[in-house]
Amino acid sequence: MLKLKKQEHLNNLSNYEGMSLREIAAHTGHHFNTVKKYVDKENWNDGYTPRKERKSLLEPLYDVIDKWLKEDRDKGRKYRRSATKIYNDLKADEEYSKLLVVCKQTVINYVGKRKKELYNLTYKTAMFALHLMSEAAVRTASPAHRNFG
Repeated sequence: MLKLKKQEHLNNLSNYEGMSLREIAAHTGHHFNTVKKYVDKENWNDGYTPRKERKSLLEPLYDVIDKWLKEDRDKGRKYRRSATKIYNDLKADEEYSKLLVVCKQTVINYVGKRKKELYNLTYKTAMFALHLMSEAAVRTASPAHRNFG
């Protein structure tokens, strides 16, 4: 999508300079279809329409990947599976390889997104627990030991 200033420029070349669409395309260096789109546009307030959400082809393997990621959380950093390792393990397994109809990059993208979600959830849970523990400690402390700053 072109910026509004360029859109107006294309429209002005057509309306005020009297240039044809092909002349405008040659003059500005934009593709003919782009020029036609903005010159013929009547309603400039049309909103952006987002793409439709599609079902992922990796969806049958979400549970397996999530289970492996949760197992890996308890392991040391060096012993966790990388996204490529998860892809290779899925490909090597007979049952999962039949369900694996996506390329490696799709698995890598999902694992990266899912790791962030799982680790963020773990961090927030841990911080919430620490916060509750500190509140409980403040409530149980005697008034003589409280520091009111």
